[in-house]
Amino acid sequence: MTPDIEPDIQPHHRTTLSDWTTRLSLRTATGPWFDPIALYALKRWMFPLSRLWAAANAANGDVQAFLEAAPITDPKVDRVRIEDALVLVDEARLTAEATDVHWERTLFSESEINNYELRLAERARRSRRHIFYAARRHFRFLRTSNTPLAKQRVETREVAAERFGHLIANKEPLAGVPQPMPRVEVSHAILRPDVTEQWLRFPSPSKTMNDTATAHVFTPVGVPNPPTLIFGHGVCVETEHWKGLLDEVATLVAGGIRVIRPEAPWHGYRTPHGYYGGERIIEVFPSAAIEAFSAAIQEWAVLADWARKTSNGPLAFGGTSLGALTAQCAGEQSKAWPGRLRPDGLFLITHSANLLETIIDGDLTRLWGDPEKAQAMGWDADTAAQYLSLLDPGPYPAVPATNIVSVLGSRDRVTPFASGKDLLDRWGVPDANRFIWWRGHFSVPTTLVHDDAPVRKFCSIMNRL
Repeated sequence: MTPDIEPDIQPHHRTTLSDWTTRLSLRTATGPWFDPIALYALKRWMFPLSRLWAAANAANGDVQAFLEAAPITDPKVDRVRIEDALVLVDEARLTAEATDVHWERTLFSESEINNYELRLAERARRSRRHIFYAARRHFRFLRTSNTPLAKQRVETREVAAERFGHLIANKEPLAGVPQPMPRVEVSHAILRPDVTEQWLRFPSPSKTMNDTATAHVFTPVGVPNPPTLIFGHGVCVETEHWKGLLDEVATLVAGGIRVIRPEAPWHGYRTPHGYYGGERIIEVFPSAAIEAFSAAIQEWAVLADWARKTSNGPLAFGGTSLGALTAQCAGEQSKAWPGRLRPDGLFLITHSANLLETIIDGDLTRLWGDPEKAQAMGWDADTAAQYLSLLDPGPYPAVPATNIVSVLGSRDRVTPFASGKDLLDRWGVPDANRFIWWRGHFSVPTTLVHDDAPVRKFCSIMNRL
C-alpha cells in the first residue's frame, strides 16, 4: 500500500479476517497465471467500461450524445436505464469536483492549516475520486463484446512528417530543458510518523499539454537530504484517484528515499474531456505517444530541478511500465541537460528496449491497436521505427550501469521480456542489479509487494552515492 492510503490507521489496526483474505488474494496474484486473467479483465471489463464512462462524462446528461460518443448503435438500447446511469455518474463527478475545490483551498492555502484539516481534506478527496472513478460499474448492463476499448485513429505519414520530421532529419533532441523553469507551487505538508506528504504543481512546459502538471511527494521523516526518485506510473494507472492500489512507495520511503510521483500527461486530473485516463496516449498513432513522452520529459526536468534545490542527495529516474519507459527516455534526453539535472541512478520495472516492439508485439497494445489499418496507411515497421525511436534509450546508459536496478518478468508479453533483457545486456548492467522473475507484466508488481529485494537493492545503491 502507498502511505497515502489510509496511512494514519493502516499500520496500527488489528488484523481481521478481511485482512488475511486480502493478503491471500494478493499472494495468489503473484504467479504468472494471474497475467492472462488480468489481461482478460482489462479487455472485457475495465477498458470497455472506461470508454462508456468517458462518454458519459462528455454527454452532460444527453442520452443521444452519450450513444454517439461511446459509440453505441443498437436501436433497442434501454435509454431510460442509460439516463439513470448518467445521473449517477454526474452526481459522483459533481461531488468529487466540489471536494477537489475544498482540497485545493486547504492544501494550497496561504494560511496556516492544522494537520487534522489537511488529513481530512486528503481523505475526503481520495474517497470522492474513488467513488467517481468506480462509477464505471453503472454501465455494466451495456458492456458487450462489441463495446469499444478506446478511441483509435491512425495518422497519415505526411502529417507525422510535418510535425516530427525535423527531429529525425536533424537528429534533434525530443525535448529540452524548459527556459525559464516554471515556478513550482508546494502544498502544505501532511505529517505522519514516518513520512510527510506534499503535492507540487506548475504550468506544464509542453505547448501540447497547456495544463497544470502535478506530482505527489513522499519524504521520509528524519532523513536529512534524502536521495530522490522521480517515479512514473503505468499507462491508465491513476494512483491519485483510486483507493487500495499497490505500489512500491512505502518500501522506498522506508529505505530512506524521497519519492516524487508525477501524474503522467493525459491521466487523472490531466485527462481531456471525453476520455479516460491514458486513452489519449493510445488514440492517435504515432503522434500521441511522442507528444506524451515529450511533455513528460520536460516536466521531469522541472521536477529534477526542484529535487536538486531541496536536497543534496542523489537523484534517480524510475517507474513501472509506461513510467519505466519514460524514465529511460528522460535519462537519454538528460545527456544534453546541465549536469545538475541529470539522474545518478535508474530504477526500472517491466520495461523494454524500444516502444515499437511494445506496440507491435505487446499484448496490451494489441488490445487497442489495429496493425493492419496502420500498415494500410503506409506504417510498416521501418517507417514507424523512424518516429518511435525518438523515444528509445541509446546504446549506452545515462548513468553508470552499476547504478541501474531492473525488474523484469520472463513471461512478460506487454513490455516484451527479451527486449528489456537485451537492453540490460547492451548497457552492461551487473547481474546483481537484475531481478528476473518467472512472472508476467501484471504479476511482477504484485510480487514486489512480498519480495522487496529489488527495492532494497536500489535503496542501498542510492544511499551509498
